[in-house]
Amino acid sequence: MLFAFLLVAIGSFLRLHVIYESATFLGDQGRDAIIMRNIAMLRDLPALGPITSVGSIYLGPLYYYLMAPWLWLSGFNPIGPAIGIALITSACLVFQYIAVKEMVNKQTALLSLAFSTFSWVLVEYSRFSWNPNLLPQTTLFVVYTLYKIVKTKQLKYFVLHGLLLSLAIQLHYLAVFLIPISIVVLLFNDINDLPAGRQGRKDPLLLHIGNSAILAFSFILPLAPFLLFEVIHSFPNFRSILHFSSTNSGSSNTPFQNELMNSLQNTLQFATQFNFTEVWVTTVGLFLLGLFIYTLRRSEKISYIVGALLVMVVGVSFYRGPKYAHYVGGAYLLFYITASYVLVQLGKWNKYIGVFITALVLGVFINLNVQRYYFLYEPEHQNQIDKAHRVAQTIISMNPTDAYTLTFSPEAYADYPYRYFLDVLNKKPISKEADSYSQSDSLFVVCEAQCNPMSDPQWAIAHFNPVKVAGAKTIPEYPWLKVYKLTK
Repeated sequence: MLFAFLLVAIGSFLRLHVIYESATFLGDQGRDAIIMRNIAMLRDLPALGPITSVGSIYLGPLYYYLMAPWLWLSGFNPIGPAIGIALITSACLVFQYIAVKEMVNKQTALLSLAFSTFSWVLVEYSRFSWNPNLLPQTTLFVVYTLYKIVKTKQLKYFVLHGLLLSLAIQLHYLAVFLIPISIVVLLFNDINDLPAGRQGRKDPLLLHIGNSAILAFSFILPLAPFLLFEVIHSFPNFRSILHFSSTNSGSSNTPFQNELMNSLQNTLQFATQFNFTEVWVTTVGLFLLGLFIYTLRRSEKISYIVGALLVMVVGVSFYRGPKYAHYVGGAYLLFYITASYVLVQLGKWNKYIGVFITALVLGVFINLNVQRYYFLYEPEHQNQIDKAHRVAQTIISMNPTDAYTLTFSPEAYADYPYRYFLDVLNKKPISKEADSYSQSDSLFVVCEAQCNPMSDPQWAIAHFNPVKVAGAKTIPEYPWLKVYKLTK
């Protein structure tokens, strides 16, 4: 137990150390901060969440509502949601240990906790605010509550499972593949009985229907704003999903088995920071399949973890685009637990061989991941939050009018962090949504490196149609940034 507390302490340190100076605060985080602030100030209660990277498909808004209190608690400093993510993921290390200890055994729980503590991909995605960042932990607890439903048949786990499943698919759309896992497990297990002492009070069929209805209600309730929006607006997101599903399936000539190999290879590489060859990827894939069949036949509880891991990897393979680290986020903790279980079983077969291989694997893993801890080695950090604040102050010092707009060159989307602080400083520009039809009399362009805003082809600048540069300022702390004021 002492070793477990030590690992949690180390994990918390890695997730919180110099978080303000090194936290990511780019376009997505600036956009989210604006929405969270509107929620915290009761300006606007959104029915939609973040837009996905695959087109006009939006997630549900639950992530915004979960993170808005952290922004409010920080006095609307955008480090608040980042600290919230770091604290939540640190606490989840404790809950992970408890869950795995119950589902598998103490040794597997401790070893998987060690992998999770030092995992660069988990540490990195715990140090800033972004909707996919909580998916690894949410996926594990979806599987755990599913196991608890089957084992205890207690009503509270039906409720928790529905809530966590709803949260997962609002963190990232690829978490939708958790739904068939729940359906299959619940269909093929006897979940009709109530807890001991109450079995005879109701008909089993009615109990089954009632429990299923409660789980469905718990799943739908957090999605209610999203579903209401869909009904009112003739299901635009569902239509976009159907369109994407039809075009995505034919957007690549790559055979599915190649996509599957790519998904598994990316999962292994991101989870371990080690480049696996194709032979090793194939070997690991076949081993996982064999392990699932073996543990399922023996009714071992680890089969929940291994089965969910396989489904998540297969599910990602249906997406034919690049597989980024957060796309396979749902698989990381499942992989660490599975790998830990295998190493523990090896130790049971031969104590000395097991200890040697476990120490070797864990040592190599920690060495590979520690090398990626840039926040421990950087002489100077990015200070993206401070940079956005200084840019906003610079714009205000250039006397913007009431009707002004803002963009960033070369990427217009990157201006959201500046827009957030301008709103906080009570000098809000015309919103991006209103910019296409509202008349502005000045445009501020934030340039990174050299740029010529008068001839920049970016749509926001061309639409404004500037006549002259009315002013320009360089920020001393960030000399590569320059702010231009354009007028008509």
